[in-house]
Amino acid sequence: MKFITFMNSTTGRSSRIIAGLILIFAGLIPGKAWIVISIVGLVPFVAGMANKCILIPLIHNTPSNRGVSDGGDPKSLS
Repeated sequence: MKFITFMNSTTGRSSRIIAGLILIFAGLIPGKAWIVISIVGLVPFVAGMANKCILIPLIHNTPSNRGVSDGGDPKSLS
């Protein structure tokens, strides 16, 4: 699962933080009706800051990629 490995890398973490910040600011600029976009933007931002990938349980939760969500090496679980 290259996507999950990427999302748990430093680059993936940075992209989640940046995407969250973009959504937060995009929701704040137009006004109150767009505040929902800001709230949705908090999810990738907080997940990136906490170094957790919330997509792992949604995509697939097998023993081969379970260690990735903890920041561990999935190959070490084999």
